[in-house]
Amino acid sequence: EGLVEIRIIAQQFHWNIHYPGADGIFGRTDPLLIDDQMNLLGLDDEDPNSADDVVSRNIMHLPVNRQVLIFLSSKDMVHSLNLPEFRVKQDAVPGMRIPIYFTPTMTSIEFAEASGDPDRGFEIACAQLCGNSHYTMKGYVIVESDEEYATWIQAEVDARQQAAEDDDGFF
Repeated sequence: EGLVEIRIIAQQFHWNIHYPGADGIFGRTDPLLIDDQMNLLGLDDEDPNSADDVVSRNIMHLPVNRQVLIFLSSKDMVHSLNLPEFRVKQDAVPGMRIPIYFTPTMTSIEFAEASGDPDRGFEIACAQLCGNSHYTMKGYVIVESDEEYATWIQAEVDARQQAAEDDDGFF
């Protein structure tokens, strides 16, 4: 398959990761809709393109052997996305959308086996001092097969839709 596009929006002290879902179209976001518990990026549920979008925090899923395009930005201040095992490092600057390309060439399981450490994984770090809890701004990358990636995306979409249906029952 082709290019995998995702957005990473940095904020003290998290990496917010936005996937466009099966349609490949990012849903509309609106800063007025942001809720740090339920809607990290202000995804507009009224936009039909949002229906299959997925948002995660500090854990990025990627398929192996497919080129990835990350659109990197920041909500609040300069951060620096560091993916050391992929030899990727790029500042995230408020008001800018910076493209980054790379291709993961082994799964997380293959990486752990090759390293000789079964607990070792791909890391996400902030390489720019961004405040008193900078040390907590970390995450992980899970690289998996195309099938596992598609299954994860669909499970997240299903969980989001179920949560929305459950919420509707209370009103």
